[in-house]
Amino acid sequence: MNLLKLLNKTKSSKAQIHHNSMSNKKNITYLLGAGASAKSLPTVAGLPDAIHAMKATVNNKSKVFVYDKSITGQEAAYLAQVIDELEYLYTISGTEQTIDSYAKTLYLRGGSNKELNRLKIILSIYFTLEQAYSPVDVRYRSFFQKILTRENDQLKLPANVNILSWNYDYQMELALSNIASYEQAKDLDDFINVYPRSGTSKLTPGFSLFKLNGSACSFSNDNGFERNILRASYKDVRIDGKISHLHINDSDERVLYKRIAQYYESYLKGAYPSMHFAWENDPLAATTRTFAKMATANFTQVLVVIGYSFPDFNDQIDRSILPSMKGLEKIYIQDPSDYVAERFQEIVPPLKLKNAYHDLVPVQKTNTDSFFIPSDL
Repeated sequence: MNLLKLLNKTKSSKAQIHHNSMSNKKNITYLLGAGASAKSLPTVAGLPDAIHAMKATVNNKSKVFVYDKSITGQEAAYLAQVIDELEYLYTISGTEQTIDSYAKTLYLRGGSNKELNRLKIILSIYFTLEQAYSPVDVRYRSFFQKILTRENDQLKLPANVNILSWNYDYQMELALSNIASYEQAKDLDDFINVYPRSGTSKLTPGFSLFKLNGSACSFSNDNGFERNILRASYKDVRIDGKISHLHINDSDERVLYKRIAQYYESYLKGAYPSMHFAWENDPLAATTRTFAKMATANFTQVLVVIGYSFPDFNDQIDRSILPSMKGLEKIYIQDPSDYVAERFQEIVPPLKLKNAYHDLVPVQKTNTDSFFIPSDL
């Protein structure tokens, strides 16, 4: 399954929402960074080339869809603006140290944050397109294949697992939708217990995914939190693999471009993106981060860090959440670089001084072919 399929075909089977009760297991928290999606999405070094290539793709596809009249003139005009904005994003990615650093500059300038919202909108659009044309990182799929169980014809996620993710991509949701069949994205959101999500104002126990920076592909307005590009189904706009290697239903791709145009139109009419940066004081993001701390503070016995380098921009939140894990017994860091373990220990000294685990040393896992799963799970 992928991000650009089954627009007119839905499956009636649904995995019902249940979570495992596993009192004999350790309580495990995963902390994910960009490296956890690196087999699907470009990292900082590869971002300029990837954005430039995507701009060319959108430009070429738009011309085709205008010619065959599968998109309206107004939609074509919005897509033309998207192409210009991709050029803007490409310039930033090639001239700034990181897009995050440029975003921080825009934030510090204050004012209406119009330019920051502009950056976040095109970043959301770019990541939507990138995930449409790239396969889901196979490690997410493998992870869910290993931890999911089925009892009484119901899928169950382990209740002793929480996931904190700094990524605003949809890799985890897409991977799970490859395994379970859902007609509505809300069903999947509820099953995975993702935060933030529409209509959720309290913390629910059990398996949870806390997206600390929110999600790309979504927008907010005066009517609340709503997903626009993906609409009701994660299966609406997906391609299983590289576009050059597939025979794709053309109508599916046309719908994707229509929705990109609609998303950009929403932005021009006053909607604002539902992805955030760590330093923003957004109420939705703040609530998610508070829930993440509440869910993991007295819960976590095993911490698994994957693909996360503890960047300075996230430092304040990391120093709030991690030291609150008072019951830590084991720490695993899955990364080939020694730097990550060293950086982690710069953040956790307050934790080690406050409890009996003052001699707790992270165990490094250098093999990144699959996500590490502790035997305690």
